[in-house]
Amino acid sequence: MLSEPTDFAMTPISTLSYVADPTLAREFSPFWSRWDSLLATHSPTLETYEGDAGASGDPGVTHTFNSMGDVTIGARLLVPTGVLKPAGVVVMLHGYEAPPLNDDNPWAEAGLAVLQLRVRGFAGSWFETGDLTKSETGWFCHGLNDLETWVLPDAVADVVNACRALAEHFGSETPIMLHGESFGGGLAVLAAGRLAGTGLVHRIAVGLPSMGAWRWRLAQAECRGATGAVGIHAEVLDWINLNRDREAEIAQNLTICDTAIHSRRVRIPALFKLAERDDVVPAPSAAAVYNALGTDAGLKHREVVRHGHFDGGITDGRRHAHWNKLAVEFLDPANVPALLIHRWSSDRAH
Repeated sequence: MLSEPTDFAMTPISTLSYVADPTLAREFSPFWSRWDSLLATHSPTLETYEGDAGASGDPGVTHTFNSMGDVTIGARLLVPTGVLKPAGVVVMLHGYEAPPLNDDNPWAEAGLAVLQLRVRGFAGSWFETGDLTKSETGWFCHGLNDLETWVLPDAVADVVNACRALAEHFGSETPIMLHGESFGGGLAVLAAGRLAGTGLVHRIAVGLPSMGAWRWRLAQAECRGATGAVGIHAEVLDWINLNRDREAEIAQNLTICDTAIHSRRVRIPALFKLAERDDVVPAPSAAAVYNALGTDAGLKHREVVRHGHFDGGITDGRRHAHWNKLAVEFLDPANVPALLIHRWSSDRAH
């Protein structure tokens, strides 16, 4: 029988109220200023893909666009049958294990299109990079020792450029929403933060967002050891152990891409799912991302599950399924976020 995820010696209340250190790393602003300037040199356009499926890594790819570093990004675009112009587009971001692209579109009845995106190095976007998930470093640590070579900032550009390409494809007046869980949730927050003030992204629905509160996470590892760490967290700890001479640079790079820091720039309506316990995405670190949101209180809402990346039984499974239903409703631009949140809050009170 699997053990219940750790609580990191914190109560559910202290877990859900955790706030990460907001201090910016010395290179934070210079790096993102350079990143913004480089991004501005791209004009991504969605193109129908009719090439070899083997080149992309996923036969479900229907469209591509060019992103940072002249890397081709693959995606599957789903538009409801008979709809000439969708009421909006949901960009669906994948987890750390990306499933094959398919025709699943829970927003079809609402007249919304869906872009199932695959960031560079994952199946669907192997064109120039190959399969980075099989790298000896793991995808996340690929190039991590140097911000200029680390794959994560470029993956954020892939999401941002997907939004820009969709605006060019469907028109700037078409609402764009971001949806993702775990790794995909972290990417959604990072992209929404970089797009702050542009009006390109209208709402986000994020479950168990990853890649946040790195200072706390690394301190926890130092105090408690790496025992039990899994996923991205384990890959980072292993990489640091192999590169002790670069530990300070690695820690700084992680902080520069910390979702709990970038979350402060996000001011659009936001629906989150948080857990009281989670090992894969340490529960306090996900809560820190939500607690740092710049979104007004009446436009953000959190649903809480007992366990994150863990089978907590039927009752907890229903909580996860409930959040999925709320996300479909929340990302429909026909619904007013403030009214939805008021209704959900009232239902919870009763």
